[in-house]
Amino acid sequence: MTSFWHVSHFRNTPFTAGSSSASDAMARDAQQTSADAEERLDKLTLITMAMWELLRDNTKFTELDLLAKVQELDLRDGKPDGKVP
Repeated sequence: MTSFWHVSHFRNTPFTAGSSSASDAMARDAQQTSADAEERLDKLTLITMAMWELLRDNTKFTELDLLAKVQELDLRDGKPDGKVP
């Protein structure tokens, strides 16, 4: 879906296909999208780490419990691929 948006977005810009301005705009957009995704990933990682430490420190859960749950969730779609089902 993201690719479609990018195509339709630039189709509606005043740039002509193949112009350096359009290419520059697409490159800037890709860089910003990448930076935004990296920032969101960093925040989610930090929050996940904090949640795990709170659970570990305030319950009887162990790292083995966490790893077992990760494996369980990973297998919900039938594929052990490390991706969300």
